[in-house]
Amino acid sequence: MSAMLDQQARDRLIEKHLDYAKSLTAKLHRQLSSDLDFDELYAHGTRGLVEAAQRFDPSRGVAFTTFSYYRIRGAIFDGLRKSGWLNRSEYGRFTAATNDYMGNHGDRLPPPGAAAGGDPVGDLNKTLGDIAAIFVTSLSAVDLEDPPDTGQKDPSEVAEDQQLAGLVRAAIEQLPAKEQRLVKLYYFEGMTMQDAGAQLGLSKSWTSRLHARAVQLLAQELDSSASLEALSG
Repeated sequence: MSAMLDQQARDRLIEKHLDYAKSLTAKLHRQLSSDLDFDELYAHGTRGLVEAAQRFDPSRGVAFTTFSYYRIRGAIFDGLRKSGWLNRSEYGRFTAATNDYMGNHGDRLPPPGAAAGGDPVGDLNKTLGDIAAIFVTSLSAVDLEDPPDTGQKDPSEVAEDQQLAGLVRAAIEQLPAKEQRLVKLYYFEGMTMQDAGAQLGLSKSWTSRLHARAVQLLAQELDSSASLEALSG
């Protein structure tokens, strides 16, 4: 049974997590571009926080920080997309890849070792982990193509980015050959999903399924190496 929060509880949740939204905004601001207006990004992030509080159902057993993490970042990316900024950046691949992934929920290749039966909370947590895998893969592709000015970043941030990129590259190398090729064509070689699939001789629908499977396997590989939440937090 749904247990959505009342307005007063939502307001308390938002107020309690404003600093969390600001810290996520600050990290994205460093990763994206110092030319972007921080306050504008934070406004987008706050909108995502409010939407998360409105949709949050504590009865599902998912922590609000986990639930709101992707909505805060998603709202920032959506704001950048609407402003036209993402059209000039490979970060747009994160949005497109996430939409492709979420649009094929009911028609996917099962991950290895998948058990029969349903687990709504487990499925939600897994979906959040898969989206995190899309994000860090998109992020690593951008960093490889356009390395940041390390002189403008704290050494610990540079080390974290390098560690994350290394984990992503290692995880990609563990994928089966066809999934690995699709990921490289789409995320690192700038192809559209449809063109990447065509090069592999796949239909549009099968390409989407293969992409979803590749994302699931990437998430498993990354999760076995390090906590995605710790890397992104």
